[in-house]
Amino acid sequence: MRRLLPEWHPQWGVLLAWPDAHTDWADHLADAEQCYLDLLAALLDHQQVRLVCRDSHCEQRIKTLVAERRLDAARLQLIIADYNDTWARDFGPIAVEDNGSVELLDYTFTGWGGKFDADKDNTLNRRLPWQLPLHSPSLVLEGGAIDTDGQGNLLTTRHCLRNPNRNPDLSEAELSALLKEQLGVTDIWWLDHGELEGDDTDAHVDTLARFVDARTIAYVQCRDREDSHYSGLAAMEKELQALALAHN
Repeated sequence: MRRLLPEWHPQWGVLLAWPDAHTDWADHLADAEQCYLDLLAALLDHQQVRLVCRDSHCEQRIKTLVAERRLDAARLQLIIADYNDTWARDFGPIAVEDNGSVELLDYTFTGWGGKFDADKDNTLNRRLPWQLPLHSPSLVLEGGAIDTDGQGNLLTTRHCLRNPNRNPDLSEAELSALLKEQLGVTDIWWLDHGELEGDDTDAHVDTLARFVDARTIAYVQCRDREDSHYSGLAAMEKELQALALAHN
């Protein structure tokens, strides 16, 4: 039996890419570095962290900052590799379980539909030392575009997955069939509302609604009728309520 693993499934570790002057964080680099150090502080006492950095200079800076924060680096693995930006959730591999064995799916990453350079991000997974099988399905897909309850249901948005800047040659039926086959899901829950202004991802579901367990979805809500997002998020809320009623 094949299935997409939910967010709460036991995991080996976390993949991160360090912010530097070549990334989106160039204008706020000191703050970004402190944020990443906070992430490491929260993770390293119980979790492996694979942290990609661009060169030996960045590697040494990370070691210095980690030492200054007195973090335990025993679970920290630094790997030097080139990349475009830091959005590892979107270009990193997606884990599925197949008959008890876990494998990683390395989907094509195009910088959210070709908006940004992504050639290095798109090849990064194949340059990292995974100890699990890594496969490359022929689809454009980002990790933040999908979510699952681990019970066969996939939550996503049409504005993202059906956007013509991703997989334009596939009909919705064809795309659905491929997602079901590759991810091991049985039902796809499509949301048609909830796009946020200024969202370069074209409405990734991870900014809108997430499974927090197999029966609970946390979602963004807007109560201000004067807010430009009010109508869209209210419509999304009704969609989610309808999905909940249909599957209870």
